[in-house]
Amino acid sequence: MDYHTHTHTQAGHPHRKRQSDPAPAAAVAEVEADLAAIAWRVTIAAPHDSAWSKNRTWRQGRGNTFLDQRAKAHRNGLALQLRGAIRSAGYRVAHNRLWVGLHVAQASLAGDATNALPLVLDAVQLATDLDDRWAMVERVTWALELGVPHLVVTVAQADLPDVLACTACRRLLPFDSFRHAPAWPPLPPPTIVGTKRTGPRRPRDRATCLTCCAARKVPRGTSPRLRFPP
Repeated sequence: MDYHTHTHTQAGHPHRKRQSDPAPAAAVAEVEADLAAIAWRVTIAAPHDSAWSKNRTWRQGRGNTFLDQRAKAHRNGLALQLRGAIRSAGYRVAHNRLWVGLHVAQASLAGDATNALPLVLDAVQLATDLDDRWAMVERVTWALELGVPHLVVTVAQADLPDVLACTACRRLLPFDSFRHAPAWPPLPPPTIVGTKRTGPRRPRDRATCLTCCAARKVPRGTSPRLRFPP
């Protein structure tokens, strides 16, 4: 074997050379710039118990899976607090990345602080009408205290425009770069007899921008693996 001409292969493919991952310097710089440009921040506190844990959020019984009543009450209560704090301060939630921080003050190490994060993100989604896929976790901390266990939730956002994610070029672009811009803040749904939906309708978070639609050579949907350069 000639060790000077031998190349490593990836996933066992004989003709595919291994490529090093690109340095995440640009992504790190973008995150740091976003944190430095925080425009508003809201912090609230709520009681903490074992019902916040993701291990107890969902229950099973009689062949069905349902949301635990205590977890549902915690989620709705936190969402109401967050919505009231944001509206009373006059802040506007942009359709963009949202930073979420969590601090858990607990009496012992029996619980994991990170287990409360999924239910907190669901409450933030209900409070801001912004899908939790736009949430970015700023920090998760915990402390041991002898008082009443509680958690502190922080929601913050930079001064950013309303954007959507392009499914072709993978970029976050303003609403005017798309053919059908969603309504934001979302409009309440029409009154329909018999419906169980009470919250506002969230817009879709991704679409194909006008530039990628113009560059597409085939009708949309006929070539799902077609890629476009950024």
